[in-house]
Amino acid sequence: MELSEKLDRFYGDEAVRAAFLKGLAGLIAIPSVSAAAEGEFVFGRESARAIGYVLDYARGLGFETENHDWYCGSVVLPGDGPDEIGIVGHVDVVPAFGDWEYPKYELTVDGDLLIGRGVGDDKGPVAAALAAMTFFKESGIRLPFSVRLIVGGSEETGMGDLPHYLALGKPVPKFSFTPDSSFPVCRAEKGICAFDAVFGGIGGDLISFRGGSVSNAVADSAEAVLDLPADTPCPAAEGIRTGEENGRLKVCAAGRSAHAAMPEGSINAVVRLAAFLLDSGLVRDERTARVLRYCREANADTAGTGMGIACADELTGPLTCITGMARTEDGAFVVNHNVRYPVSLSFADELLPKLKASCEAWGAALRIREQSDGYAFPPDAPEIRALCRAYTEVTGIEAEAYTMGGGTYARAFPNTVAFGAEMGESPFGPFRGNAHQNDECVRFSDLWTASRVYAVALARLAELG
Repeated sequence: MELSEKLDRFYGDEAVRAAFLKGLAGLIAIPSVSAAAEGEFVFGRESARAIGYVLDYARGLGFETENHDWYCGSVVLPGDGPDEIGIVGHVDVVPAFGDWEYPKYELTVDGDLLIGRGVGDDKGPVAAALAAMTFFKESGIRLPFSVRLIVGGSEETGMGDLPHYLALGKPVPKFSFTPDSSFPVCRAEKGICAFDAVFGGIGGDLISFRGGSVSNAVADSAEAVLDLPADTPCPAAEGIRTGEENGRLKVCAAGRSAHAAMPEGSINAVVRLAAFLLDSGLVRDERTARVLRYCREANADTAGTGMGIACADELTGPLTCITGMARTEDGAFVVNHNVRYPVSLSFADELLPKLKASCEAWGAALRIREQSDGYAFPPDAPEIRALCRAYTEVTGIEAEAYTMGGGTYARAFPNTVAFGAEMGESPFGPFRGNAHQNDECVRFSDLWTASRVYAVALARLAELG
Protein backbone atom coordinates (compact mmCIF):
# COMPACT_ATOMS: atom_id res chain seq x y z
CA MET A 1 0.00 0.00 0.00
CA GLU A 2 1.33 3.46 -0.94
CA LEU A 3 2.13 6.02 1.75
CA SER A 4 -0.73 8.26 0.59
CA GLU A 5 -3.23 5.39 0.93
CA LYS A 6 -2.07 4.61 4.45
CA LEU A 7 -2.31 8.29 5.34
CA ASP A 8 -5.85 8.45 3.93
CA ARG A 9 -6.88 5.42 5.97
CA PHE A 10 -5.40 6.76 9.23
CA TYR A 11 -6.49 10.39 8.97
CA GLY A 12 -9.90 9.47 7.60
CA ASP A 13 -10.68 7.10 10.47
CA GLU A 14 -13.41 8.61 12.65
CA ALA A 15 -12.26 6.59 15.65
CA VAL A 16 -8.76 8.06 15.32
CA ARG A 17 -10.20 11.56 15.14
CA ALA A 18 -12.43 10.99 18.16
CA ALA A 19 -9.51 9.66 20.20
CA PHE A 20 -7.43 12.68 19.18
CA LEU A 21 -10.09 15.12 20.35
CA LYS A 22 -10.60 13.26 23.62
CA GLY A 23 -6.88 13.34 24.35
CA LEU A 24 -6.60 17.00 23.44
CA ALA A 25 -9.57 17.86 25.67
CA GLY A 26 -7.80 16.40 28.68
CA LEU A 27 -4.72 18.46 27.97
CA ILE A 28 -6.62 21.72 27.42
CA ALA A 29 -8.36 21.21 30.77
CA ILE A 30 -5.04 21.69 32.61
CA PRO A 31 -4.38 25.42 33.31
CA SER A 32 -0.67 24.91 32.75
CA VAL A 33 0.70 28.43 33.17
CA SER A 34 4.38 28.11 34.03
CA ALA A 35 4.89 29.35 37.58
CA ALA A 36 7.28 29.33 40.51
CA ALA A 37 8.72 26.02 41.62
CA GLU A 38 6.65 23.82 43.93
CA GLY A 39 8.96 21.20 45.34
CA GLU A 40 10.14 18.94 42.52
CA PHE A 41 7.86 20.71 40.04
CA VAL A 42 10.30 23.31 38.74
CA PHE A 43 7.72 25.29 36.76
CA GLY A 44 4.82 24.75 39.11
CA ARG A 45 2.36 21.96 39.64
CA GLU A 46 0.14 22.67 36.63
CA SER A 47 3.01 22.75 34.13
CA ALA A 48 4.20 19.43 35.52
CA ARG A 49 0.69 18.04 35.36
CA ALA A 50 0.51 18.84 31.65
CA ILE A 51 3.87 17.19 30.97
CA GLY A 52 2.79 14.15 32.95
CA TYR A 53 -0.51 14.00 31.08
CA VAL A 54 1.24 13.82 27.70
CA LEU A 55 3.68 11.17 28.91
CA ASP A 56 0.89 9.04 30.38
CA TYR A 57 -1.19 9.39 27.24
CA ALA A 58 1.75 8.46 25.01
CA ARG A 59 2.58 5.41 27.13
CA GLY A 60 -1.03 4.33 26.68
CA LEU A 61 -0.40 4.39 22.93
CA GLY A 62 2.66 2.19 23.36
CA PHE A 63 5.42 4.80 23.07
CA GLU A 64 8.57 4.99 25.13
CA THR A 65 8.62 8.03 27.42
CA GLU A 66 11.10 9.85 29.63
CA ASN A 67 10.55 12.49 32.32
CA HIS A 68 13.41 14.97 32.46
CA ASP A 69 12.94 16.16 36.05
CA TRP A 70 9.68 17.95 35.19
CA TYR A 71 11.54 20.47 33.04
CA CYS A 72 10.30 18.60 29.98
CA GLY A 73 9.46 15.10 28.83
CA SER A 74 10.21 12.93 25.80
CA VAL A 75 8.06 10.60 23.73
CA VAL A 76 10.19 8.33 21.54
CA LEU A 77 9.31 6.38 18.40
CA PRO A 78 12.21 3.97 17.81
CA GLY A 79 13.64 3.74 14.32
CA ASP A 80 16.14 1.59 12.41
CA GLY A 81 19.18 3.85 12.75
CA PRO A 82 21.21 5.60 15.44
CA ASP A 83 20.09 9.13 14.52
CA GLU A 84 17.09 11.03 15.84
CA ILE A 85 14.76 13.60 14.35
CA GLY A 86 13.26 15.88 16.97
CA ILE A 87 9.88 17.55 17.33
CA VAL A 88 10.04 20.16 20.07
CA GLY A 89 6.80 21.57 21.49
CA HIS A 90 5.46 22.93 24.76
CA VAL A 91 2.43 22.45 26.97
CA ASP A 92 2.70 25.55 29.14
CA VAL A 93 0.36 28.39 28.19
CA VAL A 94 -0.01 32.10 28.77
CA PRO A 95 -2.65 33.18 31.31
CA ALA A 96 -6.24 33.37 30.12
CA PHE A 97 -7.24 36.76 31.45
CA GLY A 98 -9.97 39.00 30.09
CA ASP A 99 -13.49 38.24 28.92
CA TRP A 100 -13.92 35.02 26.96
CA GLU A 101 -17.13 33.97 25.23
CA TYR A 102 -16.10 30.33 25.61
CA PRO A 103 -14.66 28.38 28.57
CA LYS A 104 -10.98 29.12 28.99
CA TYR A 105 -9.70 25.74 30.08
CA GLU A 106 -12.15 23.45 28.38
CA LEU A 107 -12.03 22.22 24.80
CA THR A 108 -15.09 23.57 23.00
CA VAL A 109 -15.91 21.89 19.68
CA ASP A 110 -18.12 24.22 17.67
CA GLY A 111 -18.49 22.76 14.20
CA ASP A 112 -14.97 22.78 12.77
CA LEU A 113 -13.67 25.11 15.47
CA LEU A 114 -11.67 24.00 18.49
CA ILE A 115 -11.57 26.65 21.23
CA GLY A 116 -9.64 26.81 24.49
CA ARG A 117 -6.38 28.17 25.89
CA GLY A 118 -3.47 26.35 24.29
CA VAL A 119 -5.38 24.80 21.43
CA GLY A 120 -3.18 26.68 18.97
CA ASP A 121 -0.17 27.49 21.15
CA ASP A 122 1.03 24.82 21.60
CA LYS A 123 -1.04 21.96 22.95
CA GLY A 124 -2.98 21.35 19.74
CA PRO A 125 0.17 21.22 17.60
CA VAL A 126 1.88 18.92 20.13
CA ALA A 127 -1.11 16.59 19.88
CA ALA A 128 -0.92 16.81 16.08
CA ALA A 129 2.75 15.84 16.16
CA LEU A 130 2.02 12.90 18.43
CA ALA A 131 -0.73 11.80 16.04
CA ALA A 132 1.81 11.84 13.18
CA MET A 133 4.12 9.62 15.23
CA THR A 134 1.16 7.36 16.00
CA PHE A 135 0.56 6.98 12.26
CA PHE A 136 4.01 5.47 11.78
CA LYS A 137 3.64 3.26 14.81
CA GLU A 138 0.29 1.86 13.73
CA SER A 139 1.06 1.63 9.99
CA GLY A 140 4.19 -0.43 10.55
CA ILE A 141 6.35 1.95 8.50
CA ARG A 142 9.86 1.98 9.97
CA LEU A 143 11.86 5.17 9.68
CA PRO A 144 15.68 5.14 9.38
CA PHE A 145 15.86 7.30 12.52
CA SER A 146 14.06 7.52 15.83
CA VAL A 147 11.63 10.38 16.38
CA ARG A 148 11.79 12.20 19.71
CA LEU A 149 8.93 14.48 20.69
CA ILE A 150 10.19 16.79 23.45
CA VAL A 151 7.42 18.41 25.47
CA GLY A 152 8.56 21.48 27.41
CA GLY A 153 7.01 23.19 30.41
CA SER A 154 8.41 26.74 30.25
CA GLU A 155 8.45 28.02 26.68
CA GLU A 156 6.24 30.99 27.50
CA THR A 157 8.39 32.09 30.44
CA GLY A 158 11.96 32.05 29.18
CA MET A 159 12.59 28.55 27.78
CA GLY A 160 14.42 27.35 30.86
CA ASP A 161 13.39 23.79 30.10
CA LEU A 162 15.51 22.87 27.08
CA PRO A 163 18.87 23.94 28.58
CA HIS A 164 18.22 21.42 31.34
CA TYR A 165 17.57 18.72 28.75
CA LEU A 166 20.84 19.54 27.01
CA ALA A 167 22.73 19.63 30.32
CA LEU A 168 21.54 16.09 31.07
CA GLY A 169 23.54 14.86 28.10
CA LYS A 170 20.49 13.40 26.40
CA PRO A 171 20.54 12.72 22.65
CA VAL A 172 20.48 15.83 20.48
CA PRO A 173 18.57 15.10 17.28
CA LYS A 174 20.46 15.74 14.07
CA PHE A 175 17.57 17.96 12.96
CA SER A 176 14.40 19.14 14.69
CA PHE A 177 11.35 21.25 14.05
CA THR A 178 9.00 22.96 16.46
CA PRO A 179 5.26 23.08 15.66
CA ASP A 180 4.88 26.49 17.27
CA SER A 181 4.58 28.96 14.43
CA SER A 182 2.98 29.16 11.01
CA PHE A 183 3.41 27.08 7.89
CA PRO A 184 5.34 26.60 5.77
CA VAL A 185 8.86 26.85 7.31
CA CYS A 186 10.46 29.64 9.32
CA ARG A 187 14.17 29.67 8.55
CA ALA A 188 15.09 32.75 10.64
CA GLU A 189 13.86 34.45 13.81
CA LYS A 190 14.65 37.86 15.23
CA GLY A 191 16.51 38.27 18.49
CA ILE A 192 14.47 38.84 21.64
CA CYS A 193 15.10 41.10 24.59
CA ALA A 194 12.73 41.56 27.51
CA PHE A 195 13.74 44.35 29.88
CA ASP A 196 12.42 46.51 32.70
CA ALA A 197 12.70 50.25 33.04
CA VAL A 198 12.67 50.73 36.84
CA PHE A 199 11.67 54.10 38.29
CA GLY A 200 12.24 54.67 42.00
CA GLY A 201 10.55 56.94 44.51
CA ILE A 202 7.02 56.74 43.16
CA GLY A 203 4.23 57.95 45.41
CA GLY A 204 2.14 61.08 45.63
CA ASP A 205 -1.10 60.78 43.71
CA LEU A 206 -0.60 57.18 42.68
CA ILE A 207 -1.46 54.43 45.16
CA SER A 208 -1.07 51.56 42.71
CA PHE A 209 -0.77 50.82 39.00
CA ARG A 210 -1.06 47.44 37.32
CA GLY A 211 -1.22 46.62 33.62
CA GLY A 212 -0.69 43.54 31.47
CA SER A 213 0.08 39.99 32.56
CA VAL A 214 2.97 38.71 30.41
CA SER A 215 5.95 40.24 28.69
CA ASN A 216 5.31 38.80 25.24
CA ALA A 217 1.84 40.21 24.63
CA VAL A 218 0.60 43.79 24.34
CA ALA A 219 -1.13 44.75 27.60
CA ASP A 220 -4.88 44.51 27.05
CA SER A 221 -5.93 45.90 30.45
CA ALA A 222 -4.56 48.30 33.03
CA GLU A 223 -5.81 49.91 36.21
CA ALA A 224 -4.64 52.60 38.59
CA VAL A 225 -5.83 53.58 42.06
CA LEU A 226 -5.34 57.27 42.88
CA ASP A 227 -5.24 59.09 46.18
CA LEU A 228 -8.45 60.91 45.28
CA PRO A 229 -12.06 60.48 46.42
CA ALA A 230 -13.95 57.83 44.47
CA ASP A 231 -16.46 60.43 43.24
CA THR A 232 -13.80 62.70 41.70
CA PRO A 233 -15.17 63.91 38.32
CA CYS A 234 -13.42 62.36 35.33
CA PRO A 235 -13.78 63.18 31.63
CA ALA A 236 -15.21 60.53 29.33
CA ALA A 237 -12.67 58.75 27.11
CA GLU A 238 -12.68 55.75 24.84
CA GLY A 239 -11.62 52.55 26.58
CA ILE A 240 -11.65 54.17 30.02
CA ARG A 241 -13.98 53.49 32.95
CA THR A 242 -13.81 54.58 36.56
CA GLY A 243 -14.73 52.91 39.80
CA GLU A 244 -13.91 52.71 43.49
CA GLU A 245 -11.43 50.80 45.62
CA ASN A 246 -11.34 51.34 49.37
CA GLY A 247 -12.98 54.71 48.90
CA ARG A 248 -10.38 55.91 46.41
CA LEU A 249 -10.69 56.56 42.68
CA LYS A 250 -9.94 53.60 40.44
CA VAL A 251 -9.37 54.14 36.72
CA CYS A 252 -9.34 51.19 34.31
CA ALA A 253 -8.27 51.03 30.68
CA ALA A 254 -9.07 48.40 28.06
CA GLY A 255 -6.79 47.73 25.13
CA ARG A 256 -6.45 45.28 22.29
CA SER A 257 -3.78 42.66 22.71
CA ALA A 258 -1.48 41.09 20.14
CA HIS A 259 1.61 38.94 20.24
CA ALA A 260 4.80 40.92 20.83
CA ALA A 261 6.17 39.62 17.53
CA MET A 262 3.21 41.02 15.57
CA PRO A 263 1.93 44.05 17.47
CA GLU A 264 0.66 46.07 14.53
CA GLY A 265 -2.91 47.23 15.07
CA SER A 266 -2.90 46.56 18.81
CA ILE A 267 -3.93 49.08 21.47
CA ASN A 268 -1.77 49.11 24.59
CA ALA A 269 -3.86 49.57 27.70
CA VAL A 270 -0.86 50.80 29.71
CA VAL A 271 -0.24 53.55 27.17
CA ARG A 272 -3.95 54.40 27.03
CA LEU A 273 -4.22 54.64 30.83
CA ALA A 274 -1.04 56.68 31.18
CA ALA A 275 -2.23 59.12 28.53
CA PHE A 276 -5.62 59.50 30.21
CA LEU A 277 -4.16 60.14 33.65
CA LEU A 278 -1.89 62.82 32.19
CA ASP A 279 -4.44 64.48 29.92
CA SER A 280 -7.19 64.52 32.56
CA GLY A 281 -5.02 66.31 35.10
CA LEU A 282 -5.72 63.64 37.74
CA VAL A 283 -2.00 63.22 38.41
CA ARG A 284 -0.20 66.24 39.79
CA ASP A 285 2.91 64.70 41.35
CA GLU A 286 5.83 65.32 38.97
CA ARG A 287 7.60 62.05 39.78
CA THR A 288 4.51 60.07 38.84
CA ALA A 289 3.81 62.25 35.82
CA ARG A 290 7.34 61.58 34.53
CA VAL A 291 6.78 57.82 34.59
CA LEU A 292 3.43 58.18 32.88
CA ARG A 293 5.00 60.35 30.17
CA TYR A 294 7.56 57.60 29.69
CA CYS A 295 4.78 55.03 29.31
CA ARG A 296 3.04 57.21 26.76
CA GLU A 297 5.98 58.59 24.76
CA ALA A 298 8.43 55.70 24.81
CA ASN A 299 5.61 53.55 23.45
CA ALA A 300 4.27 56.03 20.94
CA ASP A 301 4.54 53.29 18.29
CA THR A 302 5.56 49.64 18.15
CA ALA A 303 8.74 50.32 16.15
CA GLY A 304 10.84 51.51 19.10
CA THR A 305 10.96 55.08 17.79
CA GLY A 306 10.29 56.56 21.23
CA MET A 307 13.32 54.74 22.63
CA GLY A 308 15.61 55.53 19.71
CA ILE A 309 16.00 51.87 18.73
CA ALA A 310 13.98 51.70 15.51
CA CYS A 311 15.84 49.80 12.77
CA ALA A 312 15.45 47.00 10.22
CA ASP A 313 17.41 44.59 8.10
CA GLU A 314 16.66 42.90 4.78
CA LEU A 315 16.43 39.36 6.16
CA THR A 316 14.10 39.73 9.15
CA GLY A 317 12.56 43.19 8.72
CA PRO A 318 11.94 45.94 11.29
CA LEU A 319 12.46 45.90 15.05
CA THR A 320 9.30 45.83 17.18
CA CYS A 321 8.91 46.97 20.79
CA ILE A 322 5.90 46.72 23.10
CA THR A 323 5.02 47.19 26.74
CA GLY A 324 3.77 43.90 28.12
CA MET A 325 3.47 44.84 31.80
CA ALA A 326 3.68 47.86 34.08
CA ARG A 327 3.14 47.98 37.82
CA THR A 328 4.04 49.61 41.10
CA GLU A 329 6.27 47.46 43.31
CA ASP A 330 7.47 48.50 46.77
CA GLY A 331 7.50 52.20 45.96
CA ALA A 332 8.99 51.71 42.49
CA PHE A 333 7.29 51.74 39.11
CA VAL A 334 8.42 48.95 36.76
CA VAL A 335 7.67 49.02 33.05
CA ASN A 336 8.41 45.83 31.15
CA HIS A 337 9.17 45.89 27.44
CA ASN A 338 9.56 43.16 24.84
CA VAL A 339 11.80 43.86 21.85
CA ARG A 340 12.16 41.73 18.73
CA TYR A 341 15.26 42.89 16.89
CA PRO A 342 16.72 42.08 13.45
CA VAL A 343 18.93 39.01 13.38
CA SER A 344 21.85 41.02 11.99
CA LEU A 345 21.79 43.49 14.92
CA SER A 346 24.35 42.93 17.67
CA PHE A 347 22.66 43.05 21.04
CA ALA A 348 25.80 43.83 23.07
CA ASP A 349 27.34 46.35 20.68
CA GLU A 350 24.30 48.08 19.19
CA LEU A 351 20.99 47.51 20.97
CA LEU A 352 22.07 47.40 24.62
CA PRO A 353 23.87 50.80 24.57
CA LYS A 354 20.75 52.44 23.11
CA LEU A 355 18.50 50.89 25.72
CA LYS A 356 20.79 52.11 28.49
CA ALA A 357 20.85 55.61 27.04
CA SER A 358 17.06 55.72 26.72
CA CYS A 359 16.46 54.59 30.30
CA GLU A 360 19.07 56.97 31.68
CA ALA A 361 17.50 59.89 29.80
CA TRP A 362 14.19 59.17 31.56
CA GLY A 363 15.80 58.63 34.97
CA ALA A 364 15.15 54.89 35.02
CA ALA A 365 17.40 51.91 35.70
CA LEU A 366 17.67 49.24 33.01
CA ARG A 367 17.14 45.63 34.07
CA ILE A 368 17.51 42.91 31.43
CA ARG A 369 15.12 40.03 32.12
CA GLU A 370 15.69 37.89 29.05
CA GLN A 371 17.83 38.04 25.96
CA SER A 372 18.38 35.56 23.17
CA ASP A 373 19.87 35.95 19.75
CA GLY A 374 17.91 34.89 16.73
CA TYR A 375 18.89 32.22 14.25
CA ALA A 376 19.13 31.87 10.50
CA PHE A 377 19.03 28.66 8.46
CA PRO A 378 20.21 28.46 4.83
CA PRO A 379 17.16 28.60 2.52
CA ASP A 380 18.56 25.83 0.32
CA ALA A 381 19.34 23.39 3.14
CA PRO A 382 18.07 19.88 2.30
CA GLU A 383 15.96 19.77 5.46
CA ILE A 384 14.26 23.06 4.60
CA ARG A 385 13.49 21.78 1.12
CA ALA A 386 12.11 18.53 2.55
CA LEU A 387 9.73 20.36 4.89
CA CYS A 388 8.57 22.70 2.14
CA ARG A 389 8.00 19.72 -0.14
CA ALA A 390 5.90 17.97 2.50
CA TYR A 391 3.73 21.05 3.02
CA THR A 392 3.14 21.44 -0.71
CA GLU A 393 2.47 17.74 -1.15
CA VAL A 394 -0.30 17.75 1.45
CA THR A 395 -1.88 21.16 0.85
CA GLY A 396 -1.18 21.79 -2.83
CA ILE A 397 0.14 25.23 -1.87
CA GLU A 398 3.58 26.17 -3.13
CA ALA A 399 5.83 26.62 -0.12
CA GLU A 400 8.56 29.17 0.46
CA ALA A 401 10.51 29.51 3.71
CA TYR A 402 9.97 32.76 5.62
CA THR A 403 11.44 34.72 8.55
CA MET A 404 9.68 36.19 11.59
CA GLY A 405 9.91 38.05 14.88
CA GLY A 406 8.35 35.31 16.99
CA GLY A 407 10.51 33.41 19.41
CA THR A 408 10.25 29.63 19.38
CA TYR A 409 12.26 26.70 20.64
CA ALA A 410 14.20 26.91 17.37
CA ARG A 411 16.47 29.50 19.01
CA ALA A 412 17.03 27.35 22.09
CA PHE A 413 17.71 23.95 20.56
CA PRO A 414 20.41 22.96 18.05
CA ASN A 415 19.60 22.51 14.35
CA THR A 416 15.93 23.43 14.75
CA VAL A 417 13.44 25.42 12.68
CA ALA A 418 9.82 26.42 13.25
CA PHE A 419 7.36 24.45 11.10
CA GLY A 420 3.62 25.13 11.44
CA ALA A 421 1.11 24.41 12.78
CA GLU A 422 -0.87 27.60 12.12
CA MET A 423 -2.54 27.60 8.71
CA GLY A 424 -4.62 30.76 8.63
CA GLU A 425 -6.09 33.72 10.47
CA SER A 426 -8.54 33.30 13.32
CA PRO A 427 -12.17 33.17 12.17
CA PHE A 428 -12.88 35.69 14.93
CA GLY A 429 -10.66 38.33 13.32
CA PRO A 430 -7.11 39.58 13.95
CA PHE A 431 -7.53 40.46 17.64
CA ARG A 432 -9.42 37.47 18.96
CA GLY A 433 -8.82 33.77 18.73
CA ASN A 434 -5.13 33.79 17.85
CA ALA A 435 -2.24 32.73 20.07
CA HIS A 436 -2.20 34.61 23.41
CA GLN A 437 -5.61 36.15 22.69
CA ASN A 438 -9.06 35.60 24.15
CA ASP A 439 -11.07 32.66 22.76
CA GLU A 440 -7.93 31.06 21.32
CA CYS A 441 -9.06 28.75 18.54
CA VAL A 442 -8.03 26.63 15.56
CA ARG A 443 -9.96 24.83 12.88
CA PHE A 444 -9.90 21.10 13.44
CA SER A 445 -9.48 20.58 9.70
CA ASP A 446 -6.34 22.74 9.78
CA LEU A 447 -4.89 20.95 12.79
CA TRP A 448 -5.59 17.55 11.26
CA THR A 449 -3.98 18.67 7.99
CA ALA A 450 -0.98 19.89 9.97
CA SER A 451 -0.62 16.46 11.54
CA ARG A 452 -0.59 14.89 8.09
CA VAL A 453 2.02 17.41 6.97
CA TYR A 454 4.21 16.32 9.90
CA ALA A 455 3.82 12.67 8.95
CA VAL A 456 4.80 13.37 5.34
CA ALA A 457 7.68 15.57 6.51
CA LEU A 458 9.13 12.70 8.51
CA ALA A 459 8.85 10.49 5.45
CA ARG A 460 10.63 13.08 3.27
CA LEU A 461 13.35 13.61 5.86
CA ALA A 462 13.86 9.83 5.78
CA GLU A 463 14.72 10.10 2.09
CA LEU A 464 17.66 12.43 2.78
CA GLY A 465 19.78 9.58 4.09
